[in-house]
Amino acid sequence: MNAILNDNIIDEEQIDEEVFGQVELLEEFRKSRLDLNKASRIDLDKLFFLSSYQIEQFIAHRERVGYFTSVYELQGIKGFDLETIQTVLPFVKVSETLNPEFGKINKEGSGFGMGSYFRQLEEKKGFGIDDPLRSRYLGTPDKFRIRVRQEHRKQYYLTFNAAKDAGEPFFEFAQRYGFDYYSGSLLVKEKGIFKRFIVGDYHIQFGQGLAIWTGGQFGRGNPVLQVANIGAGIRQHSGMRESGFLRGMAFTVEKGRFRMTPYAAFNELTGTISDKYGRRVVSSINKSGLHRTPSEQRNKNAVKQWVYGLNSEYEKQSFRLGLNYLSTHFKDYFSPPDREYNAYRFRGKQLQQGGASAHLNWRNVFMFGESAHSLNAGWGHSYGAIASWGSKFSSSIAYRNYQSDYHQFYAQGYGRLSTLGNEEGIYLGLLYHPSRRWEWANSFDIHQFP
Repeated sequence: MNAILNDNIIDEEQIDEEVFGQVELLEEFRKSRLDLNKASRIDLDKLFFLSSYQIEQFIAHRERVGYFTSVYELQGIKGFDLETIQTVLPFVKVSETLNPEFGKINKEGSGFGMGSYFRQLEEKKGFGIDDPLRSRYLGTPDKFRIRVRQEHRKQYYLTFNAAKDAGEPFFEFAQRYGFDYYSGSLLVKEKGIFKRFIVGDYHIQFGQGLAIWTGGQFGRGNPVLQVANIGAGIRQHSGMRESGFLRGMAFTVEKGRFRMTPYAAFNELTGTISDKYGRRVVSSINKSGLHRTPSEQRNKNAVKQWVYGLNSEYEKQSFRLGLNYLSTHFKDYFSPPDREYNAYRFRGKQLQQGGASAHLNWRNVFMFGESAHSLNAGWGHSYGAIASWGSKFSSSIAYRNYQSDYHQFYAQGYGRLSTLGNEEGIYLGLLYHPSRRWEWANSFDIHQFP
């Protein structure tokens, strides 16, 4: 499992915050393997080492050939090389019968709790400052993590997290309730009209991520497959990252080929607020999750943000079309410092976004794309295709164009900059797999920041 994670992590700085959630998913599938005859696109997307192209080829193969009789039939699917099959085997199965009562789990539920403690032996400079007029760490060097999970009848899922970082106070200052960070959520699956219902902290992933895509970003295998995404919809926030998620309520309802997901959240963010032109202004948002010093304590939960939106999808076989609307409100006026590099950034109290995404799997080609628009501002586009030319050669091509005044707060599309905007590029990936022991991969990315 460690090898799988190491091969798919993009940002090593987020290991502690995001990887644990992926480990939970893999452990869940290891204990109760995913049935290849029943797995949906959303189920397969949780196996984050599978690419969107591979998932679509899997669905197309099952629709064309019929039910699997053995896991080794994966060898006949385009895009599934030996390495991918060996990786996926511990987490999947094929039921001996298609009777839904076969193998019914008698256990009412399961769960676990885990705590961890860290402390760096060398003392950092911030702990040795006694002068109250200087910036200093207000808490102890101790670092705590608590995780609790409970599942009931494979339908109800409860998560709870608590964390204190080194240097943060404990039961004092802004942490008068103990830990600096508390997080929790309840997920209900397949209940009445709801495919999914979440209350608490959650993530949203739609399209190619140009409008909204929260949660960790993991690699998708080789250079040919990493340029495309398939949105998993809504899921619980189970990691320890203290920013980049939504706190509120979301649900998904499905009728025939149509699916709708409304969502709403109220987030209290860490940020700097100052007086400018006679009014309160948000000049920056801090996503580190650290609240150790007096200024960090003062800025904690200072920025009030409301987020709501609606995603609608139509899906037929290997074609999916999605429409997304997203609105982000701030209590105080958002205005970053007047610097040249901030010339095109968002300023105001409300940002509205709309967009459309689609993907199509046709024969040996998977085509995908999304266009998103910040109302009264710029556009973001991402389009591409992945093709498998026989069992030994595959390629991908992707074009992106994020205008300098394209505004967003929760996007994670493919690109070279840390935020989408002011970037245009074209990507080409090539993979040659002549045998089980040899592989040649190359990629070219020509991009500019106008």
